[in-house]
Amino acid sequence: MEGLVETLRERFWDPEAFTFALGVNTILLVIFWFFIGYYHVLASFPQLQKYQIELRLPYPSKEKIRATVLETILNHLLIRPILLYFTWPLFKYCGVEVYTDIGDAFNTLPSRWTIFWQVIVCMQVDDFWFYWSHRLLHHRWVYKYIHKKHHEFRHSIPIAVEHAHPIEDFVSNTVSTLLGPLLLECHTLVL
Repeated sequence: MEGLVETLRERFWDPEAFTFALGVNTILLVIFWFFIGYYHVLASFPQLQKYQIELRLPYPSKEKIRATVLETILNHLLIRPILLYFTWPLFKYCGVEVYTDIGDAFNTLPSRWTIFWQVIVCMQVDDFWFYWSHRLLHHRWVYKYIHKKHHEFRHSIPIAVEHAHPIEDFVSNTVSTLLGPLLLECHTLVL
């Protein structure tokens, strides 16, 4: 058994890939959960509820919400880091560097102008990819097997945005976020 573990470690362990997956996933987690919390708090104000869409539809059960939160945490802490870890060679091939020292990362930042236009282009690539992949997920051959899960929530609540099949989470959500930085060979902190 020890020989198997050693063989797996030699073949698959890459400290750069680990740092990349951990760093990118941490940034995505902080941003995602900040905004989910923010919108959840906004949705709890009775004065703002009259502006919500789909008020006539029943609010999801606490069990459904709890299950979705647990599933989202699992996807964010297990599935996404593994996907990021194994896509690292592609990022490395495209020129993305990993910095283990945060000082080195800040010392190699591109100009403000480069960061600005890369963020704008990355947002456009993200929107383009997400829109078309989402349309594809509504195709009758794909919808009932993959995308139907996302539409189980009839009432719009913040956490429902991530209620998705793992294939949808990767193809539509994760790829849309990473495609722009990959194509533009962005600095790690611009990711």
